Amino acid sequence: GVKHLLSSSDGEHIENKDFTRKHEKQLAFLQQQLARRKKFGSNWNKTKKKIQKLHSKIARCRKDYFHKV
Repeated sequence: GVKHLLSSSDGEHIENKDFTRKHEKQLAFLQQQLARRKKFGSNWNKTKKKIQKLHSKIARCRKDYFHKV
């Protein structure tokens, strides 16, 4: 990975945050549920959508942080 997110010309470094750490338990739980579902069944599709929503949320958090920095 990247050690510093941003290094300015005056020597200031902004660290790279790990946004998945906050949601890793929920993500692991959903992925485990998905693995136990019958592939392409209705419950599998519901769980897949939940995982997609969580990944989108993590991406939005990352994008918001980059924008604020």
